[in-house]
Amino acid sequence: MFQTDGHLDAVVIGVGTGGTIAGISRKIKERSPNTIVVGSDPIGSILALPGELNVPGGSYKVEGVGYDFIPRTCQRDCVDHWIKTEDVGSLTLARKLIRKEGLLVGGSSGGTLYSALQFIK
Repeated sequence: MFQTDGHLDAVVIGVGTGGTIAGISRKIKERSPNTIVVGSDPIGSILALPGELNVPGGSYKVEGVGYDFIPRTCQRDCVDHWIKTEDVGSLTLARKLIRKEGLLVGGSSGGTLYSALQFIK
């Protein structure tokens, strides 16, 4: 936040247990209340709100995000906007980050990038 002089339009975070997005959301909103917090959640997971976003689907292969129950640490009210991701897009973007940028990331990072790209559209 110091690099942006306290102004941040949005932040996109993959949601697993929800602890990271809850903590980051609360801290960011202390300094920049208009920042939009976007949660990235795979299709097949039930974390997104409203519940209508959580369509039944097969299992997802991306690790570290999504659940079939709501963890106690997942404070979903901290998230302003949810984007559902698919394995193909998540894993494809993760491989692209490795190949083109030299970033050693996994599928959840690809999913978060996918969500960011969808959000900025």
